[in-house]
Amino acid sequence: MWKSLRRLLVTLLVASAAASGTPAMASEDGTYRIRLTGALARGQTGSISVKELEKLGLQEAEAYNPLEHRSEVYTGVLLQDLVTVLGTNAVQSLTTTAIDHYEIHFEKREWNKFRIMLATRVNGDYIGFEEKGPVRIVFPDFDPNQLEYQEMLPKWMWMITKIEFNK
Repeated sequence: MWKSLRRLLVTLLVASAAASGTPAMASEDGTYRIRLTGALARGQTGSISVKELEKLGLQEAEAYNPLEHRSEVYTGVLLQDLVTVLGTNAVQSLTTTAIDHYEIHFEKREWNKFRIMLATRVNGDYIGFEEKGPVRIVFPDFDPNQLEYQEMLPKWMWMITKIEFNK
């Protein structure tokens, strides 16, 4: 039931954004801004555009998306690199928040152990809200046969609008 309610809410939010000509349209060209909060490195501002995020160092990987049951080529920034550039040395975890206020928490040990990507593109194209953008979390090395990846399945996240750097 919660999944259906969440889907309905996301659909309404996307439709509202598309009708107003705001974020959904802007996200498709990399100009949508992600809000940044918490323990940010000196000189970092409270937001970053998708294009600016890509300047942190892009990685590309073909990965199987277990939620959509298909392989696609994802391009984005690894969480480990994101924290190194944008966060202070004291950052121990990240909290990502979606447009519907759904939150996922990542511990430092997770991004040090797994390749966790903040994907900005799918198959070479920026991700619009209607495709679950502007950025999403993917695990490039996902293996459905490994228990540790099965446990990470709930952390595949989309429509991220905020990243909090936690001490």
